[in-house]
Amino acid sequence: MMRPGRRCACPAVAAIAALVLGLPAWTAETPARPAAPAKPDAAESPAGPAPPAAPAARPVTTVRSPAGDLVRKWWAEGTAAGNDGDFYDNRDRGHSNLALDPYPQLQKVQYNDEDRKRNLDWGLQGRVLRHVVFGNSSTSAGPTAGGSNARLAYSHPMGLAMLYAQYTNSNLYIYPEHQDHDPGRNGSPGHGDLFPTNTPCLIISQGSSGSDRPFMQAMPLVLAAFRPEVKRKLIEAGMLAPTIQMILRRTGRPVASDDDYLSGKAHPTVFEGSFLNDLEMVKMAHAITLADIPPMVQLAVTEEGSAVRGRDYFDPHESERLGTTPAVVARVFRGRHEAHRMVVSAEGSRDLGGRPLRYRWVLLRGDAARVRIRTLNEAGSRCEIAVPWHERRPAAPGSAIESSRIDIGIFVHNGAYWSAPGFVTVLCPDHEARTYEADGRCVDIGYGAGTVEAAVAGWATVLDFYKSGAAAPAARLLGAGLAPEALAAVAQAAGEYRPAKADADAAQDALKRADEEAKRAKQEKNAPPDASKAADARLAEARKAADAAKKAADEVLSRRREPLKGSVRDLVEGTLKRLAASPTFWPDHFKDVIAPAAADAGKRSALETSRQRLVAFGLLKDGPLESWDLTPVRAGAGTAAERLTASERVLLAQFAAEVLSRIFTPAAATVSYKRNYVDPRISVAKSWRDVFRYGPTGECIGWTRYDGSARTEFNAWGLVVLEKDSLGRCLKAQEVRYELAGTGKGPGLSGATMKWTLAPGITQYEYAGPDDRRGRVK
Repeated sequence: MMRPGRRCACPAVAAIAALVLGLPAWTAETPARPAAPAKPDAAESPAGPAPPAAPAARPVTTVRSPAGDLVRKWWAEGTAAGNDGDFYDNRDRGHSNLALDPYPQLQKVQYNDEDRKRNLDWGLQGRVLRHVVFGNSSTSAGPTAGGSNARLAYSHPMGLAMLYAQYTNSNLYIYPEHQDHDPGRNGSPGHGDLFPTNTPCLIISQGSSGSDRPFMQAMPLVLAAFRPEVKRKLIEAGMLAPTIQMILRRTGRPVASDDDYLSGKAHPTVFEGSFLNDLEMVKMAHAITLADIPPMVQLAVTEEGSAVRGRDYFDPHESERLGTTPAVVARVFRGRHEAHRMVVSAEGSRDLGGRPLRYRWVLLRGDAARVRIRTLNEAGSRCEIAVPWHERRPAAPGSAIESSRIDIGIFVHNGAYWSAPGFVTVLCPDHEARTYEADGRCVDIGYGAGTVEAAVAGWATVLDFYKSGAAAPAARLLGAGLAPEALAAVAQAAGEYRPAKADADAAQDALKRADEEAKRAKQEKNAPPDASKAADARLAEARKAADAAKKAADEVLSRRREPLKGSVRDLVEGTLKRLAASPTFWPDHFKDVIAPAAADAGKRSALETSRQRLVAFGLLKDGPLESWDLTPVRAGAGTAAERLTASERVLLAQFAAEVLSRIFTPAAATVSYKRNYVDPRISVAKSWRDVFRYGPTGECIGWTRYDGSARTEFNAWGLVVLEKDSLGRCLKAQEVRYELAGTGKGPGLSGATMKWTLAPGITQYEYAGPDDRRGRVK
């Protein structure tokens, strides 16, 4: 995968500039829907003049496969459209290129020297071309530096509109996800699903360079397989790309029935190459006749709740809208409301034959017990959707990839085919920890939600902590509660690891010596002709031996051991994470572990600083080091630990990670807290916690903000309370300004954080009576 970073295509740079500087970006170069398929010429397209040979003189394909054989057969019979007028657009300068020899009728979009100087041939395609075009670009920035081309388009304020223009003008692009859709969290090892929405307007392949090729190779065969009259009609109607998307998803190998098609199986954010079934795709394309062309879903939002910036959310964005097109309605859950509610109409959906349509609204991703989908009319063409806040979870049952996005698919059926999907998506930013009561009231929001990570640097040292009689405080944490057979398994692993690690260290030293010898051999002017070659060969052997020795040592740690129900690595790292996740970590281990560590003056000072942070965030009463009196915001039955909100648990986990980092030396193990990564183009990092206040009738009357250094009261309109009456109601308040700080040089808002300060402007309030808790401006 080529990783251009800031060298992405000119449209990509324009997109970033548009987001940060407010510049316009991405204007379509063609009408929204051409009246007829345009013929290629040098004046209208980046493509050069068409080849002089007549289409009939060129075979449709030389691909030797069941799909290719069928397309040749249909072409010979005159029932296949072929690829005359179809273009391939490579946008990575040949890095992952489709060889055109097997598709003699297919033409290539050409770029001249001036285009290349302006990077118009590189990265995300930001224009709409006047022809049937499919293309690809195996280019990407890193996941925290802008990400893949598809994510760049999805995150830009005009990106979804641009993709929809391509979608309805027979332009369909394929982009690898690169590192935007991999197991893990915060880069350990991956980030999960980083895409803020899901659309039918492009194809995203799972993987990096080359993962796009199965889709690229299928595309000319599918385009050629359509009947000539059907292909012309689809192009004229702006429905060619939607029909191809339906075919791809309906014929996917995991999709055995219409029920499967109307489920998340057929509509992942990203497609594995193994999903594609090119033989069934060409069969379905060829089977479509003018009388039964698939319909096209068209969405419109007719009602929607709104959140007010500076009161309900604190991002720089104007609203919760990521984008709205007839193919996708994408939202970001920024407000504090119980659920994101909207009414969506699919009444504008199109069937070229004018047939009545059936409508299906399907939850593809999310909690079916909590997402409300209610049709509002007999036809089912209008629907009320209410999506509550979701925590991060597997993207699909059993999936190793996690997501905090909810997807709803909308489909229409004309009696012959289901349409390609339309999507309503809602993204819940993963760096927020929220708690809602059963009645829908938001209790609090912690804006710095993160994850505890554990890494062992010195395995020999850590494994010694499990020895019987080990006296170090860390030993009391790791070995507590383990059965004798589990301790024996750890001891066995320690015995295996020491010689394996010694071998790995020796092999690494030998590699270093071989590398130095190879460098000297290259620099020696009077050395024999084969000296450098022989040194390189020894270096290669040393590198191979070092890799094998390291792999052997790692295998000792990663091998499953039945008494442990996993590996030694799982045991140690899992134990450290569980300790940090325990809300009673401090009182449970203070006497045996924390107090001995606090005997060191430096560690005691660090522990007191970490503890004071909990006090500043309103979660702990101030007191001596050994005291532990939690003050959770929720009252009621149960222990304090049982009443904790999600944000309070996050604060305690961060605190426990800091304590553990003082107990273990960095040479042994590190336990750290990392804020969950969210694309700053979607939501900017913040560092405070808001606890909401409610009146007797349930209305929000303001919130208390804790930022680790101060406690500030806000009224219901988001102003800072300066003066109260005897009933505790706001009489005077000051306006607040939210500003971005710390913006880096990366794409979008990379490195930005949101800060708030008091602004000029004082507002006074009056009240209708003692029962009025919100008041009005005086």
